[in-house]
Parts: sequence; C-alpha cells; structure tokens
Amino acid sequence: CLRSLRAAAGETAIHDLLELFLTDVPPMLDALRASVEGGDAPEVLRVAHGLRGSCGALGARLMIAPCAALEEAARARDLSDAGQHLGALLE
Repeated sequence: CLRSLRAAAGETAIHDLLELFLTDVPPMLDALRASVEGGDAPEVLRVAHGLRGSCGALGARLMIAPCAALEEAARARDLSDAGQHLGALLE
C-alpha cells in the first residue's frame, strides 16, 4: 500500500502522511482505551472506525483486525472482549 502511495504521491507526501499518522494515533488509542474502560460503546465504535480507516490507508494491516473487532463488539454493545482487542492494538 505504501509503495503505491509513494508512486502516486511522492516521498515527501508519504513522509507527511506517516508523520500525521504517528501524531494522530496515540490520542486515538488513549480515547479508545478510555471508552473501553468506561463501557462507552458508541465512542468505541466511532474511534475504532476512524483508526481502522487510518490504518487501512497506510497499510498498517496488523492494526486493522483489532479495530474491526472493536467496531463489531461496539455495534453489538458487548465490550466484554474489548480489552483483549485493545491489547492487540497496543502490542
């Protein structure tokens, strides 16, 4: 995914996108952690969906499945396994 982005947008654009990703992800993970701990399913859904989109755009494939699992759990309003999925994101 990064190769196609690099070919289409150039090295500087890739650098800027990665820098933005690395700046945006930690607060998203903090918000996700707080919403999981607080049992706030709508917020888990919102943040996990945004994070999954960002990960997908940059090819952070290992982060996509835990985000999708969090989204699914939040839609079902069952966050009982959310801590496990969050842990997978933080590894």
